[in-house]
Amino acid sequence: ELICMVITGNATTENAINALRQGAYDFITKPVNGGAMNAALDRALAYRALLVENNRYREHLEEMVRVKSTELSLALENITKSYQFSLETMVAMLDSREYETGQHSLRVRDLTLALARHMGYEGRQLEEIGRGALLHDIGKIGIPDEVLLKPGKLSTQEWQVMRKHPEIGYRFLKNSDFLKTAAGIVLSHHESFDGTGYPNHLKGEEIDIGARIFSVIDSYDAMRSPRVYKESFSQEKALAEIRGKAGTQFDPHVVEAFEAFLPELEKIGNWPG
Repeated sequence: ELICMVITGNATTENAINALRQGAYDFITKPVNGGAMNAALDRALAYRALLVENNRYREHLEEMVRVKSTELSLALENITKSYQFSLETMVAMLDSREYETGQHSLRVRDLTLALARHMGYEGRQLEEIGRGALLHDIGKIGIPDEVLLKPGKLSTQEWQVMRKHPEIGYRFLKNSDFLKTAAGIVLSHHESFDGTGYPNHLKGEEIDIGARIFSVIDSYDAMRSPRVYKESFSQEKALAEIRGKAGTQFDPHVVEAFEAFLPELEKIGNWPG
């Protein structure tokens, strides 16, 4: 906060410019006039007082910004938690229509997140993969109960209705900035690596990585989970099915990571032996 003034007997234009460039507040030439010197000092002191006040205000403002930023972060965190709770509740209600419990989507979300984390995904991308996995079947809200809950095999026409649920879910979610990426995962979670899936016949890396990870998890969970109409597969049989579809239904890279991480996934899934 020191204010510098230059007093010189070598008052050239070049010296004056250089002094000001180096931060001098004023440039006074000799011989020094007492009145002019006092006026220059008064200006310099007034400038210094203003500088000190501005510095204090900036420091106070920075502290205020820190406090407000903390308060805003907490508020946003609470909003996000509330939003997530609402999504989980809605999905659990949907699951309870189709499954014996409302835990299917929560379980595959946790398993998908675990595998994605193992594969090196983190931060916002990991969060979005988790939301996509959680909401993968949200479009089944628009599927009639006589199709969704039919105990026997679906007819060709009924199967065409069922296959619309990715697009229905996508339309539900696509206009939300918070769920825009999740909407893409929802739309493509039934695509196959070789392009034979639906609804858009995407192929390879055209399919969102979150959907590629999820599809392996979802298929394995479906095989390992008991249903009223079927017994669960053993770990060995389910893994053989996944391996057998690497390169066709599933991304081979994801299958490789899945197999390496399977012991941990088995712990999370807690399926019967």
